[in-house]
Amino acid sequence: MTEKELVTQTKGVHVVNNFVVITLVFLLVANANANAVELSDGSNHRDSIGFSKTDKFKIWDYEEWSLLSGLKTFSSITSFYELPENIFVLSRDYNLGKIDIQKELYVGSWTIARWQYHFFNPEFIAWNESVASNLTEDGDYWPELFLNPKLNNIGCYGAMPLRYGDFGNEGTYDLVIFLGNEFIVFSPKEEGVIFSLQYHLDDWMTAEETTAFYDGGAYGISEGDILPQYQSKTSGYAIERLQIVASAYRGHSKVFQGDLDDDGHSDLIVWNKLYRSRSNSDLIAGFELISNTWIHYERDLTAQAESEAGVTGEYLPQDTPEADIQKWLAENNLTWSKGYPAKSECPGEEGQLIPEMHDPLLNDPEVLQ
Repeated sequence: MTEKELVTQTKGVHVVNNFVVITLVFLLVANANANAVELSDGSNHRDSIGFSKTDKFKIWDYEEWSLLSGLKTFSSITSFYELPENIFVLSRDYNLGKIDIQKELYVGSWTIARWQYHFFNPEFIAWNESVASNLTEDGDYWPELFLNPKLNNIGCYGAMPLRYGDFGNEGTYDLVIFLGNEFIVFSPKEEGVIFSLQYHLDDWMTAEETTAFYDGGAYGISEGDILPQYQSKTSGYAIERLQIVASAYRGHSKVFQGDLDDDGHSDLIVWNKLYRSRSNSDLIAGFELISNTWIHYERDLTAQAESEAGVTGEYLPQDTPEADIQKWLAENNLTWSKGYPAKSECPGEEGQLIPEMHDPLLNDPEVLQ
């Protein structure tokens, strides 16, 4: 059985703990130049409600095999994906392993490091760097903020963090990994990350949490001050000893895929939106849009073969004017709601648009399209 045949046979609907789970994920609706990519799901996350006893026994075997292979990094595995001859496993400390089923041995091990072209909104990074300057050496919150699978997990994608499919629609199968607010595309063929994205930024307290934060004696508040409607979690939770009042940020990114520039090579478009809390003097409740960012990535293997670095299989950022990118999206009728991720996988929300990414509180008509 080929890998492609396996993916085809895993299509369909199955039931987990009385919830219907669709085993296909679509990046976007197919059209003339945009492709629909199908991903099949691996096991549930070890800490999720849907994790079965059968899968628990399998993980115990895979952990035991890691000791036989001399790899302590896989002593605690969170999820796995099975193929006819190999199994891919994801460890708690963000290592990816490949197991030879017949030999019951690990034949590959990779640490999932930050991709060099990973996009973060520069305005939010500048704010975080100013906050980080107040932290002690043992107060580094970056791994927690950006890599903890239990944080910022909108749409419940982290419940099945390891998926498999033809991400580029080019006949090459990749692993798609969901870690917290990021998804990462790893190529077993190239043995490296070929794309990654922070698709959700969650730096805000709820209205109730914000009120409690202010009432609890946040630093520097005086009666009558103009304050954010929503407080930043980073400045409130990460450095509680300072209790700094700061506007909350929310950010979302969508991916659109296909040969959008019609040059014969696979493209990815990242559309990022960044929002900041309005103040309590504003008559409009919620957040305001402070930036739209569009980035074009392309995988041109011919050009890579002629480059000094050689073929890496990566989707490399292109120096494409944002006006051109917006034109491609418009020509293909690719609105915000058609980007990936779009549909929630949370119990009771299956098939619906992810609420956080399409929230009226953002005061942005585009997220409702």
